Amino acid sequence: MEWSAIHSSRILVLGCGNILKGDDGVGPAVALRVADDPRLPDGAHALDLGTSIKHLLFDIVTMKPEALRRIIIVDAAAQENRTPGEFWEIDVDQIKEEKIKDYSIHMFPSVNLLKKIKEEANIDLRIIAVQTGYIPEELDECLTPAIEAAVPKIVDYVLEICAE
Repeated sequence: MEWSAIHSSRILVLGCGNILKGDDGVGPAVALRVADDPRLPDGAHALDLGTSIKHLLFDIVTMKPEALRRIIIVDAAAQENRTPGEFWEIDVDQIKEEKIKDYSIHMFPSVNLLKKIKEEANIDLRIIAVQTGYIPEELDECLTPAIEAAVPKIVDYVLEICAE
């Protein structure tokens, strides 16, 4: 997808994470598979943003693309009492600013930026967190088997949201 398609997209699926840090690469893995899936509706686009999601979301707030109605963010998370590969939605209105790091391995957008997108730009913002199993100290491009097995389920879930 060309970046210019952002201006005409109704739905954006944004996979964020570092593909060189094991399971943190789950967001990009999901985005790439969604982008290639024939079930992705017209007007919907999926992007692997790596760790640059804050910059794109800031651009969305300032540019206010008229067609954009929904953003789906897929990101790795590390929470106690969750199973690797488990995924769930996070309601941005329920996240306290000091708790944002509980949901993300890397530099995630501020709660204020997320709320601004949702409220001021009138965009349906959906955040899907995926429990990690392994985030290496060294570089490692491989997802663990639990995360790799969860990716098709997450892709199906994302495509269901796109079809709503």
